[in-house]
Amino acid sequence: MVCCVHHIPGRVRFRIEALRDDTGLAERIREQVSSLAVVTAVEVNRHARSVVVHYQPQEGRVGEIMDHICINYPVAALTPMAQRAAREAVMADDARATPSSIRLPSLPNMPEGFSRALGRAASQAVVKTLVSRLVGV
Repeated sequence: MVCCVHHIPGRVRFRIEALRDDTGLAERIREQVSSLAVVTAVEVNRHARSVVVHYQPQEGRVGEIMDHICINYPVAALTPMAQRAAREAVMADDARATPSSIRLPSLPNMPEGFSRALGRAASQAVVKTLVSRLVGV
């Protein structure tokens, strides 16, 4: 799940639980977020599960950066519980699948059951984020 854990104008730190288990996710997030026009630097610490983004405060908004991460990497938006549920759905749909053969980020190669489970979990995460932003929690 992507959470904003600290913010000052020009700098924001996100906690992304999925960084712990996916070694390639850190580099992919660094490259994608760095490509945003308002971003000046990105620091990723996989072991701390954090991403620090330096941006131009007069032009950038934290919500847009966070949305960019969630849209481009839906697995980052999932809670650990949702990730486990998605893996279990794949296991139920494909008896030949093993936990070591399932990699969340490589969506095009995933069985159909996984895509459905991931879609449901991502939708729930997006709705939860939108509601929390609207309510201000």
